[in-house]
Amino acid sequence: MDFKQLTYFLTLNECKSFTVAAKQLNITQPNLTLTIKKLEKDLQVRLFERTKPLKLTDAGKLFLKYTKNALKNKESFDKEISDLLKKPSVLTIGVPYLLHPCLSKALYTIDSFSFALVEDTTENLLKNISSFDFCFVPTSNVLFKTNIVMYSKDFDSLKTVSAADKSFGNLKTDIYMNNIFSIMQLIEDNYTAYLPDIISLNYECRYSVDLPEISVGIEYDKEQYMSSQAQVAIHALVTYFQS
Repeated sequence: MDFKQLTYFLTLNECKSFTVAAKQLNITQPNLTLTIKKLEKDLQVRLFERTKPLKLTDAGKLFLKYTKNALKNKESFDKEISDLLKKPSVLTIGVPYLLHPCLSKALYTIDSFSFALVEDTTENLLKNISSFDFCFVPTSNVLFKTNIVMYSKDFDSLKTVSAADKSFGNLKTDIYMNNIFSIMQLIEDNYTAYLPDIISLNYECRYSVDLPEISVGIEYDKEQYMSSQAQVAIHALVTYFQS
């Protein structure tokens, strides 16, 4: 058994299809099928019911739990080895939709670090938090605060649009979007938009909204090893936003 087999198993479980999983893994379907069959033979159990969509057997469900832990431990091991060897690595950082521009500006003030920024909703970022070195999310661990502002060319507009992330102002809106240019076009089409103040659109039709401030902070998987690079980066970010 090796980590490649474990990765294939996890991907197949997520995709529920040999065809889809093979495409995502960029391998052939026969290759994936043989790998899973070998894994089942080594374990002497059947991991999947060959239904459409695929379903885990009871043994598969048990193996899933231990597989996730094994890969998580490997990620922590790789980070600790990088620290031990002083080997620079790329920090993977999760950011909510639409906050990418302002947060990337802060990140690029930190010298000698490489970053990979992944945009998603707060819900998905927290759900997959072990995949990141750390994430920016609305949280009580405050790094900075931002208000919700309203952009509208017509107060009589009944159509509204908001940021894709509902945690940035839990507003009842017609559309949630994650593309700022699409939102700007909707404003031109007489939609009313509610957005975090920190985005700072260059529009005259900008109005304050009587809503609580949003507190944005840093969260990470407490059970996972945090590299020295990530620790230094977080310290630098805290200094940046508090200065």
